[in-house]
Amino acid sequence: KRVPTSLSGGQMQRVAIAAALAAEPDVLILDEPTAALDPEGRQEVFDALERIRQTRAMTVIIAEQDTEHIAYWADQVLFMVNGELIRNDDTSLFTRERGLLESSGVRVDEGPVPVVKALARKDHDEPKDPVISLNHVSYRYKHGGNASLALDDVSVRIERGAFVGLVGRNGSGKTTLAKHLNGLIRPVKGSVVVDGLDVGDHSVGEMAAHVGFVFQNPDHQIFCSTTKDEIAFGPTALGLDGA
Repeated sequence: KRVPTSLSGGQMQRVAIAAALAAEPDVLILDEPTAALDPEGRQEVFDALERIRQTRAMTVIIAEQDTEHIAYWADQVLFMVNGELIRNDDTSLFTRERGLLESSGVRVDEGPVPVVKALARKDHDEPKDPVISLNHVSYRYKHGGNASLALDDVSVRIERGAFVGLVGRNGSGKTTLAKHLNGLIRPVKGSVVVDGLDVGDHSVGEMAAHVGFVFQNPDHQIFCSTTKDEIAFGPTALGLDGA
């Protein structure tokens, strides 16, 4: 029953992740959850994600600029530049196209990419059971008629149960894409299907039963007086039994 404000940054992000998982969604999205954390806090977050990987059959998508941890657990890597998805690959991308990544503002870890991950998506087959499908999705923020596209004709399939690294510099479209997956943002063109649901036909509240979302700053989503209440809030709001 600790007060959330007494926790470290890494601990607060772990509470935010636990709160997002409490409703047992099929998809968990994390938008740069370690950007403001020190190395110890970052390790806490990725340790929590590794436990999720070992115990839950769920799809996890994490948007990051720093590839250090992504290289060790991602099954699929999506690389974005200026609103375009320019690579849909496995973690061998980090060694094979290191120069391209770094010239685009993505930090690449110095260590070797584990072979098991480099072979995870052999032949780049289309997922047989996609939990997420984006079909020619475009989006433009309303900053005037000359605003550039934040997403430009993005199409991708993500397999159920995959761990996906969404990489790119600030402004590349990572957060914009992530927010399409639970309906926080709606495309101006194209369609988004998550867990069999056309996101355009459902509210953010309805999608919350299927998609958990963790923001970069946990203060944006932690507001209950105790960690216990915070973790229980989502299931209670969704009317789930036992909350």
